[in-house]
Amino acid sequence: MFQQTRRQLALGYTAVMAAILIGFGYGLSAFLQAVFLQDVDANLERFARQVEHSLPVRERNQRWEVLADSSRYFQTANDEAFEVQWFNPEQNLLRSTLESEVFASPPGSEQRYETVYSQPRYRQLTVPWYYEGQLLGYVRVLQSLNSSDAVLGQLAWSLGLGIPITIVVIGLGGWLLSGMAIEPIRASYLQLQQFTADASHELRTPIAAIQTNAQVLLADEATTPEDYRRGLEAIERLSRRLSSLVGDLLFLVRNEAPRPDTVRTSVNLGALLVELIEEQQPVARQAGIDLRLTCEHNGLVVGAVDQLARLFLNLVSNALCYTPQEGRITLSLTREGRSLRVDVVDTGIGIAPEEQRRVFERFYRVEKARSRRKGGVGLGLAIARTIAHNHGGDITLTSQPNQGSTFTVRLPLRSEAGVPVADELGAKDYLV
Repeated sequence: MFQQTRRQLALGYTAVMAAILIGFGYGLSAFLQAVFLQDVDANLERFARQVEHSLPVRERNQRWEVLADSSRYFQTANDEAFEVQWFNPEQNLLRSTLESEVFASPPGSEQRYETVYSQPRYRQLTVPWYYEGQLLGYVRVLQSLNSSDAVLGQLAWSLGLGIPITIVVIGLGGWLLSGMAIEPIRASYLQLQQFTADASHELRTPIAAIQTNAQVLLADEATTPEDYRRGLEAIERLSRRLSSLVGDLLFLVRNEAPRPDTVRTSVNLGALLVELIEEQQPVARQAGIDLRLTCEHNGLVVGAVDQLARLFLNLVSNALCYTPQEGRITLSLTREGRSLRVDVVDTGIGIAPEEQRRVFERFYRVEKARSRRKGGVGLGLAIARTIAHNHGGDITLTSQPNQGSTFTVRLPLRSEAGVPVADELGAKDYLV
């Protein structure tokens, strides 16, 4: 599918550029020919006036007649770059510096320019000549178009050779450019395809479990009230898991970009982290993990309180999931330039280098079995990254296998959002 699209893009691009080049070639040739003819016509008109002024006139039988043979322009050994012809009033050719009869066509009654297609081509101007109101004849001057035809022929040869070569080069370039253009689309399509498959799988699992529990309860006639209670409790847990998954998916879809209707306020990041640690401390104690917070600096950020809380809750939950018993998770809040920096450091299993670039992908789990036991579906870090980006910050990861991981979140201070920075609250340590 993508190869066909790439071919269509490359062919379309090449066809358009070929049409432009061919049109440019024809246009350039026509323009140069028009310029050459305009220059030749100006020279013909200038020379025709010189010929007219050189023609001697005499009166005979009360009529004027021209002595064309007496004009130097009608001499066979003409030094000018023009040819000259003289026609009588009856449009009969009387005198010419050319021997060919191709140029002896009747001159007509008005001044006119013509191109004579012979070998070589000529451009000619025919002018009716009057003396004291009497038509005495017609002067025709001609100039060879050899020089302009040579230039136009060389241009046509260059374009005829250059345009096909250029089209081939454009075709190759179009193939490369279309490949570069289609690659992000292809990656997005594959990502969407993978996301759809993963979402379908994650949704199908709890739905199938709910159906199975319901069918077992309905099919067994010997089911006791206690069995019904346990079965309904299982269905309720699966429903909560399904609801949580659907909620996470909706959150990601709705928050791909910052939403203008999101309510943003000044958030004391240190206070938010203290509340988070207090809420997660029982979970950490039950797992035998030391959870603590260190605030070296504090300040205000502008954002949605619930989203920022969810950002750091996801990071802490992820650390709890992958940190073994007697491990440690430390949150530190510091100031870095015009930003606040939060490091979530754990002494967990760590992440291999080849997997680190994928941990923020949707539904990606480093250890699927461990994540499933903890109830995770691989959306927590994707949601965390989305929230960080929507608040003008970023999130990065550094990790070593079997040594632990560090997730670093940077969020701009309140002045970055257009209001003054909060006064420093001083360096404090929160050991909860």
